[in-house]
Amino acid sequence: GFLFAETLALLVFQLAAGLLTGSLALIADCGHSGADVVSYGINYFVERKKTAALTSAMAGKGGWSPEAAAAAEKRADLVGCGISTVLLCAATWLATSEAVDRLRSVAGARKESGTA
Repeated sequence: GFLFAETLALLVFQLAAGLLTGSLALIADCGHSGADVVSYGINYFVERKKTAALTSAMAGKGGWSPEAAAAAEKRADLVGCGISTVLLCAATWLATSEAVDRLRSVAGARKESGTA
């Protein structure tokens, strides 16, 4: 839980600082931090569910078997990896397109002023 909260706080801080300063590096890093937050959230949820299921199974109250809990954890890990991958690809695409736009505007300004 602490790692999730700490990374979420860092994400909010980076986003605010990046937007205030116009720093593409900080805003792009928010994509990475966002993927981490999603992964940590999914892992935290899975671990809580797995612990509850195993505790229930050990107490003889039914619930998930250890094999079912392991299979559910693997599925959740795959979902988390997939979401993280999509988020990282989206962040990379957005940062790259913004960088290209900035480079084009600088090149256009130089061309207009005759300093190119």
